[in-house]
Amino acid sequence: MNELFERLIARSSEDFLPIFQSFYGNIVIIASIIIAGFMIFGIIVLTAIVGNFTERKISAYIQGRSGPNRVGPFGLFQLIADSIKLLTKEDVKPTNALKFGFILSPILVFLGTFIPFVALNFSEHFVITGLDVGLYYILAFASLELIGILLAAWSSSNKWALLGGTRLATQMFACQIPMYFALLPVVLLIGSLNLNEIVNWQAQGTWIFGWTVFRSPATFIAFFIFFITGIASIKRIPFDLPRAEGELTAGFNTEYTGTKSLIFFLTEYASMFVICALTSIVFLGGWIGIIPTYSDTGRTLLDELYYFSQEEGRSYISSILAMFSSDSEGGR
Repeated sequence: MNELFERLIARSSEDFLPIFQSFYGNIVIIASIIIAGFMIFGIIVLTAIVGNFTERKISAYIQGRSGPNRVGPFGLFQLIADSIKLLTKEDVKPTNALKFGFILSPILVFLGTFIPFVALNFSEHFVITGLDVGLYYILAFASLELIGILLAAWSSSNKWALLGGTRLATQMFACQIPMYFALLPVVLLIGSLNLNEIVNWQAQGTWIFGWTVFRSPATFIAFFIFFITGIASIKRIPFDLPRAEGELTAGFNTEYTGTKSLIFFLTEYASMFVICALTSIVFLGGWIGIIPTYSDTGRTLLDELYYFSQEEGRSYISSILAMFSSDSEGGR
């Protein structure tokens, strides 16, 4: 943690403080933060829409039902209709609920999913901020969800919510400990917590045999431990007992309606994305994967665009046009 704080202090003193001296610099920083926030929120919303629709369709097929099929073609607009319903639904707060904790808990749960996206690499350069302790950063802030769930259960002043929240917190805590320990063989083998370095280390191997999961018997076992406990920590089948569906309640979020209920819904699917992304980055080659890269440099298309814009001194938009133009010196 000290390394993280020292890095942030050094970065702010060397890079950000001179920019703050100008008015336009402040505007650029604020605009960058807003754009990055909207990008993350867009990914979370898209993940929830695609993930929920797919899950409902597959579950319906397994159980011999139709699934969403009324709103739009094949029921594609069902999630949009559900979102409008939750956004316009009355936001009810129980009389005996603790107001501060009742409002704060959805915020903590959302931050526990939102903040890890800041350090999550989608490519070598497609990341909001690269940290030397990126893996530690993501796992540390992901634990905020557990605190928010306990706060939601306690502040609802409902015995069913309290039982559901306690049961869920127990399951998450019990699963997160082996999940974090499963990452130790990877960290010891690579010697870094930087997600870029982890992927680059895997890229040095031969095709999929360079992946961490195939580099050692310890990492092979750790992969299954991490993925299974990750599924359990995000409450997915068959580890969905804390939902308390057999009790006709919703567990820790029994008393939540409207927008607050929508926040819990979004964070659940965003947490699924984070766990799957970490599994891919740490064990399965990350963005390199098994798909052939854009060139023989081992870079993805996004990274190729980054290096091309740096070499040509172009903006990203003009680089997109120039990369695929036969008239350009840098065209491929």
